Amino acid sequence: MNSVRFSNLFTERENLIGRVVFPEGAQMETATPLETELRVFEAHREKWFREHPGKFVVIQDETVIPGFFDEYAVGFRTGLAKFGTGRSFLVKQIWRTEPVYFIGYECAMESV
Repeated sequence: MNSVRFSNLFTERENLIGRVVFPEGAQMETATPLETELRVFEAHREKWFREHPGKFVVIQDETVIPGFFDEYAVGFRTGLAKFGTGRSFLVKQIWRTEPVYFIGYECAMESV
């Protein structure tokens, strides 16, 4: 029985990614989860912050549910009612900049 080395299956100019062979240098454009929704959010962040600071907005693809929500849970339930459970959607609080939370080593170890 002849054995075939994996490296001999493709030319040096090709790469195997999963089951798809791409010519060298080619890139497959893939969106990360919620990439479109985050792009829509960023495009409107300043305006929404001026008009609705601290509120929650619900976005799927480029569709923004009309209205802003005081609580995450209300926005989430509204998103489920509008979009269903078949696809993801974004519920995001509107701040000018993203909050940063620091968790100290001692606090992290207390929960272990």
